[in-house]
Amino acid sequence: LEACQCFGDFARLERYIEGLRQQRFKAANEAELADSLEQLLYLLLFFDLEPELLHRIAVTYDATARRFYGEPLPRRSDRRAGRLRVGYLSPDLRNHVMGKMIWQAVEHHDRDRFETFAYSFDAAPDSAIRRRLQGAFEHFVDVRGESFDATAQRIAADGIDLLVDLMGYTAAARPELFALRPAPVQAAFLGYAGTTGADYMDAIIADAVAIPPADERWYSE
Repeated sequence: LEACQCFGDFARLERYIEGLRQQRFKAANEAELADSLEQLLYLLLFFDLEPELLHRIAVTYDATARRFYGEPLPRRSDRRAGRLRVGYLSPDLRNHVMGKMIWQAVEHHDRDRFETFAYSFDAAPDSAIRRRLQGAFEHFVDVRGESFDATAQRIAADGIDLLVDLMGYTAAARPELFALRPAPVQAAFLGYAGTTGADYMDAIIADAVAIPPADERWYSE
């Protein structure tokens, strides 16, 4: 897909896209299927495709993720007393467009009502934006190098009420972590404009420019 786009081979590009429509491509195993679909769901946002196709691929991914990544963690019977605990996950809490966009939103959280957690997957060097982000969150947790199930257990132990995904299927995303459902409510925000297709994502936070009302039916969240 990327090579055909780069070299202007649009006839071949259309053949590949038609192959996706007709489900001609088969994965060798569940691991390859999950990995390929995660890459495709991001890549296909850059092509002018019918939303029905994107939604169908996303739903296929959801079924694969549940089989491949395992069963969700046990649900908590009750929440921990105190403020609402909101956790944000990203590999880009640094001098990156995501880091520059998210810090003001976090700084404006009402600290009397919300306790904020950042779970960072990157090994970013020190910078003014990194320090500002670390100051914006009450808890800034470096989880790089952790397995996805270990991080999910950590989030569950922190008593997070709302877990916010800033990645979707972009580079270094961790959808497998969300598949374990470490928080009772999980939402996608800002980093990815398409549907995740995932049963484990309860909501997507967007405006009518990012998701026109006529397209909402093709979003699983």
